[in-house]
Amino acid sequence: MFVGYKHTDSLILDLNTGKITQRTKMNSTISDGHSLTLCDGDVFVTGGYDRFTNKTLETVERYHGDQWHTMSSMNQARGFYHNTCSFRGTIYVFGGVNAHGLLYSIEKYDLKQDKWFTLRVELPESNRWLTHPIREDEFLLLD
Repeated sequence: MFVGYKHTDSLILDLNTGKITQRTKMNSTISDGHSLTLCDGDVFVTGGYDRFTNKTLETVERYHGDQWHTMSSMNQARGFYHNTCSFRGTIYVFGGVNAHGLLYSIEKYDLKQDKWFTLRVELPESNRWLTHPIREDEFLLLD
């Protein structure tokens, strides 16, 4: 799946046939700097930057059953360089940039509660980490 022009269009690319099929439009308009992750079979799009309003976004949308659903917003707006991954039904968002500058914070999203929590631990100096869970409460960070 990839998101197209103005990042409101959603399309499905079938790797076996090469066929691209138009799907439902997203609820919000994202220009750049968003992140996607797969969690419990659904795609989640977090944050980004809306160049038409010059705002960094804290929005979260879930693609489920060919429909986009607006979920609870993150605690902080996060644009460029934020990374998102999931592990055992929880989504983690690392770093990013917003109107206040670089972010070193980490948030986790509980799907059952539809709620974001800011973790007490923060990222080291750089905020452009690539992350992947390796076991419960441990993540591989690549700078």
